[in-house]
Amino acid sequence: MTNWALVSVRAHDLLPEAEAEMIANRVAHIMVNNRGFTRFAQFQQHFLSLTRARAKGAPVAGVLPALIRNLPEIETE
Repeated sequence: MTNWALVSVRAHDLLPEAEAEMIANRVAHIMVNNRGFTRFAQFQQHFLSLTRARAKGAPVAGVLPALIRNLPEIETE
């Protein structure tokens, strides 16, 4: 799941907001409807918010501990 959420992170890092949102929505649709990851949209949004808050140039891997800590919270959204 994290690999596909990274697609959205990369899109938000490189593309205009409208295009990045289109990609994020498409990835979420595929993951929920085709792959059965029913909480993927919430997971992806949480991951995106964490990566957007990271310091410029900081690796995405640095947000993974916070993402893992917050998984129970994501499950109840």
